[in-house]
Amino acid sequence: MILQETYALSNGVEIPRIGLGTWLIDNDDVVHAVKDAVAIGYRHIDTAQAYGNEAGVAEATRASGVNPDELFLTTKLAAEVKTYDEAVQEPLPVWVGVGGSPQSAARAGQLGLPMTLGLIGGPLAGARDAVEIYRAAGERAGHPQKLKLGISTHFYAAEDAENARRIYPYYHEYLRPKTPGGRGFLVSEEGFRAGTTPDQAVMIGAAEEITTKILDAHATLGGIDRFYGQVDWGGLPRELVQASISLLASEIAPAVRAALNTETRTLQLTSTGKDTTR
Repeated sequence: MILQETYALSNGVEIPRIGLGTWLIDNDDVVHAVKDAVAIGYRHIDTAQAYGNEAGVAEATRASGVNPDELFLTTKLAAEVKTYDEAVQEPLPVWVGVGGSPQSAARAGQLGLPMTLGLIGGPLAGARDAVEIYRAAGERAGHPQKLKLGISTHFYAAEDAENARRIYPYYHEYLRPKTPGGRGFLVSEEGFRAGTTPDQAVMIGAAEEITTKILDAHATLGGIDRFYGQVDWGGLPRELVQASISLLASEIAPAVRAALNTETRTLQLTSTGKDTTR
């Protein structure tokens, strides 16, 4: 059976020739996928820090009923890790990506892992339930000191509010279904503008607006440790992406940290590349 065939590595360790890849499988679905794969004979599972599903893979392998010595797990460091010193950390800083489901939030808390909450729209207050479930589960499991919260959402900053909202055609293009019946949805310009108002999760607006919204998120969710702004979506021209990142670095991040009287290591604000959730 091909699933039982192996290659010998240079150190003599045998690695299964066929493995299950988990790219684009979210942290919820990967648990079931890995358990099913192990049940039919897979013994090699591949994941990566950037996939955001390492915790789910770990949970699945523990629950599979197979001796861990029989399983071969491979993972990869994030692309931004360039040196040995950056790679060697104890413990490895794994963050669990959660789309908002109560089960995912509870699992992240039970494991005592930091949680990044993906927000693609809706009111900020709507994320509070998932955050409260996460923190309650972590405290019950004895991990109150390990709990950290990040939020990730679509981001575009401009010098003024109206210029920021002129990128609506790119936002529409990004979210629309690309095939008949495919993933995505249509957003009207009216709906887009409504989604950029102060109580909403999408971070599109003038630098001052976004600063206020990040601070509101910090207050509404009981404190956040990381903010990820997804900056490259919908075919935005490179010069607009660069200008948006520049405003995040030069105006928004310093203003947020000053308002919270915190340092870079205490609250991390960063831009991320193309959103791979779609």
